[in-house]
Amino acid sequence: MRIERLRLADFRNYVELDWRPAPGVSVLVGPNGAGKTNLLEAAFLALVGHSPRTRREEEMIRQGAGEARIAAEVEAGGHRSALRLRLAPEGKRIELDGRPVERLGELPFRFPAVLFQPGDLLLAQGAAAARRHFLDEVGREWSRSYDAALAATRKALAERNALLRRLGPGASPKSAALLLEAWNEAFATAAAGLLRRRLALLGGLVGELRRVHAALSGEEALSVRYASSLPAAGELLAAGGGPPAAAAEEAQQLEESLRDALRKALERVLPAELERGFTLVGPHRDDLRLHLRGRDVRVFGSQGEQRAVALAMRIAQFALLRARRGEPPLLLLDDVFSELDGERRERLLGLLLPEAEQTWITAAEEGQPAGSGALLAIAGSERVKWFRVFSGSIGEVPGGDRAAPSR
Repeated sequence: MRIERLRLADFRNYVELDWRPAPGVSVLVGPNGAGKTNLLEAAFLALVGHSPRTRREEEMIRQGAGEARIAAEVEAGGHRSALRLRLAPEGKRIELDGRPVERLGELPFRFPAVLFQPGDLLLAQGAAAARRHFLDEVGREWSRSYDAALAATRKALAERNALLRRLGPGASPKSAALLLEAWNEAFATAAAGLLRRRLALLGGLVGELRRVHAALSGEEALSVRYASSLPAAGELLAAGGGPPAAAAEEAQQLEESLRDALRKALERVLPAELERGFTLVGPHRDDLRLHLRGRDVRVFGSQGEQRAVALAMRIAQFALLRARRGEPPLLLLDDVFSELDGERRERLLGLLLPEAEQTWITAAEEGQPAGSGALLAIAGSERVKWFRVFSGSIGEVPGGDRAAPSR
């Protein structure tokens, strides 16, 4: 998949832009504040339907303008599509081939994009919520049924939590159990479906994550384990413990086992839930545990090791979706060379050049140590185009001469 043309009007610091990115790798260089990250944000927003940086959509409208517009011409699955997005104070409107997009959840599946940004360091050093969000993000691009199971689980969880808060710590567990019965069943059914799909997802994702991390680090073995808040399901949900896609009968049996385990767990923890006012077991409480040399990366990993693990997670996401869909998603790498040593940078580029159909990489000004050595290593590749971004404009740098951009 690739973007063949991207047009912006009054988006962030871009008054107007009309850019035709080439296949292969586009390296975007320029000073801080020039608009490199904004360009990646615009592409991600057009394809996926939401910004990776903010929930306040009015922030993306250029100061002094009444609205912002993005238009993207996309080739995916052998078909060309036209995406149009309008951001205004009253809301957001997205059109696909001239028709309004009613369900934003459909976009990530049709137009998958993988973005690495500096905040992704939280995947390796942050709380469990960051890694759960990562799994759900990958799952929504991986399967429509995952997206449906996630939505059903969130709805049942919200309703059950609301009832727990209304009942409060003074409620009788026996009476509360009767009142919660319907939402217990709805939550157990939806959550079991989500957990079963996470197992299938992890069956492919973990292998890619270990492979990519080994390629980036050279030799370090990354250990990955899915830690479930559901004790009875711990072994079933061990990452890599099952096939990537179980047969229909096996999947149904697994889902039933998970549902039964969830029912029993909800009964057991009900008194504690009444005290605390929220659901204590289920996929919303789980984590992906990452270890290097037997030690938790989150606690004991160096900044460089954590960044390499976080980057490996995004590249693994890219590789899994490419295998699943038969074509690579758009790969966006923002400030990817920071805190990666020269050897890891070269290994990263060795992974990307043969695998990606279209990749955009932002980098600091040429000559800065954060990325210059790695960038010079790919300067001669025919699959690499260089662009200089400055004050909301972009120009290709011809012939690999990055001293003077074209205008």
